[in-house]
Amino acid sequence: MTRDELDKTAIDAEKAFTAIKNERRDKIQAFAAAIMAEYAPRVDELHKAYGVAHDALKAHISDKASHPWDGKRVFRMKSMYDRWSGRKIGKERIDGIVEVVRLDSQFPVNMGTWSRPELGSVIIRKVKKDGKPSL
Repeated sequence: MTRDELDKTAIDAEKAFTAIKNERRDKIQAFAAAIMAEYAPRVDELHKAYGVAHDALKAHISDKASHPWDGKRVFRMKSMYDRWSGRKIGKERIDGIVEVVRLDSQFPVNMGTWSRPELGSVIIRKVKKDGKPSL
């Protein structure tokens, strides 16, 4: 075989390979479309039902969340140290308010959802200088 014949054979083989790949892709897309047409409405219904049930569960947890100290002021004494010598120079009082996390609890906008406490858990919010709880 000559060089031209080999090049033509290689080009023909590449075209055949591309045609087979395109046919395979078309069949896969047709199967996927048939599956979606058959199951998509049911999956959509189940997804909506899951969302409703999840919201109802969150509302129930939020309504039933309680703690005996909810709303009470608490404090802790924090030791203060000198920056240079490391000696203890006194104590500082840090005030806070006990809060149970509910659906209407506010958190900073820049706080990721993964770092927020779960519904029903107990947290202590620090008190600002004017006596109001911080975010």
